[in-house]
Amino acid sequence: MPSTIPSTTKSNIVLLAKRLIKTRSYLGFSFQDIANEIGLKKASLHHHFPSKEMLGVEIIQEMRSSFDDWSESISIVPEKKLDAYFKKFRDAVKVGEEMCPAGGLASAWSCVGEEMRFAARDLRSAHIMFLTNAIAGINRQRTKKATNELASYVFSACQGGLISSRMTGRAEEFDLVIKHLRSTIYA
Repeated sequence: MPSTIPSTTKSNIVLLAKRLIKTRSYLGFSFQDIANEIGLKKASLHHHFPSKEMLGVEIIQEMRSSFDDWSESISIVPEKKLDAYFKKFRDAVKVGEEMCPAGGLASAWSCVGEEMRFAARDLRSAHIMFLTNAIAGINRQRTKKATNELASYVFSACQGGLISSRMTGRAEEFDLVIKHLRSTIYA
């Protein structure tokens, strides 16, 4: 029998799951939680997503696509790119209250399949490539290897800043990380 679930249900499932990952982590919610909040039977969720893993992959791939669209739309000036990146990172989650959905996978890494790991690594790679290009434009004296390592460090520090601010409930924790990242990048 064909599903009578409106087509917007799939996008509502994704939005709710993304919010749950940001606030509870990937392991902190189930299909039943989503079904209860949306008002569906758990089996109806499987019409849209055969598994929680496929839902997670969809979320991470959507984040990658969104990041690509965003990165193509911003200034070509390296300093402005970096400023925009920090602002996007800070504004994309409620700093002090949420985690990055991809960062929220870290605690579940050994529990997720290879497709989800690949999607998360792909998203991380997009961030590293963006940061490498911005940092290279700011300080041309660094070697390519040093620039790439610094980009990886910046990404990791931003993720850590989100986690720390989540633990304390203080957005200033994230802002402090950004302050020190700026001084390192511009050194």
